[in-house]
Amino acid sequence: MSAHEPSSLPPDLRERLREEPVPERADLEALWERLGSLRRDDEVPETGAAWQALQERLADHPADQSADRSDPSSRPAPTGPTNHQADRAPADRAPQPAGRGEGAARSSHRWAGPWTVAAVLLVLVLGGMWAWSLPVTVTAPPGERQTATLPDGSTVQLNSESSLSYARSFRAWPFGDAETRTVHLDGEAFFDVRDGEQPFVVETADAHVRVLGTQFNVRADRGAQTGTRVTVSSGRVRVSSVRNAGAAVVLDAPGQSSTVANASARPSRPEPVDLERALVWRDGGFAVTDRPLTDIVRELERRYGVQIRIDASVQNPSAPLSLYYPTATGVETIVSDLCTARGLNYRPTSRGLLIYDP
Repeated sequence: MSAHEPSSLPPDLRERLREEPVPERADLEALWERLGSLRRDDEVPETGAAWQALQERLADHPADQSADRSDPSSRPAPTGPTNHQADRAPADRAPQPAGRGEGAARSSHRWAGPWTVAAVLLVLVLGGMWAWSLPVTVTAPPGERQTATLPDGSTVQLNSESSLSYARSFRAWPFGDAETRTVHLDGEAFFDVRDGEQPFVVETADAHVRVLGTQFNVRADRGAQTGTRVTVSSGRVRVSSVRNAGAAVVLDAPGQSSTVANASARPSRPEPVDLERALVWRDGGFAVTDRPLTDIVRELERRYGVQIRIDASVQNPSAPLSLYYPTATGVETIVSDLCTARGLNYRPTSRGLLIYDP
């Protein structure tokens, strides 16, 4: 123990040791420090014999014999155990200083416990809050459809290659109520929304759709024809763009539809559409109306999870075309009909299908 470090010896024992020669005092203080720093499962010195020897030495040199203590040559050799002898004793034989108990020598370990537990609890709480803040995501891969039930009981049917994300329990944090039931959509989905105190909001890259309780379809195109198209099956919805919330339209009749071309555009005026064709995908059917060949191929790839390539020999691939299949139909059947309508041909490849001009 250095001269600059505070001693952990009890005051009465420290006073007694000051009467000892410096070398012996240092050995005895080192022994005391070693006893206090060891844990129960460590190997510690033979402290019983050491403590008894220390008490005997203090008894042989009372405080009033100061003249004899000043002469180092008159003192007997230390009787305490050496360090290599002490290391062989088990920890449970360590005695305790009189009146102090085991806690005096192990105070640092006693205080370490509560701080460690508090740190672990803090990590668990922060980790739990971080996990809660992560959004819940439901994904329908290409060629498949997926149905999700939301925390409020509303249901969402996702078309192929679409994803829906929302905050757990519609709250970013586990405390407090959310102002809205907000979901984020990428792709196409049909919503059957339960009534609730908080408005239900669907967000896409282009639009906000705000409802209280209704059934409607939202399609957020990611192909050549970008934008978000909203079609109401029942109930009432309000449609606006992301950056122009004031310019909104209300759809309140079955079959009414509106399109938001981009995040800053005003939504189009409500127009009637064939509701059966708009929702045919829910039963596995396929429908497109006045769409170019490139868009139709992209839609087929998404719906059926196959690769379809248009050869450079095909002329005017942007010419519009309409197709309607009210029930589930195989992709080759649809491609064959498409080629017949356009005077084209197709053949299988190692990766999917190739459309070409014969």
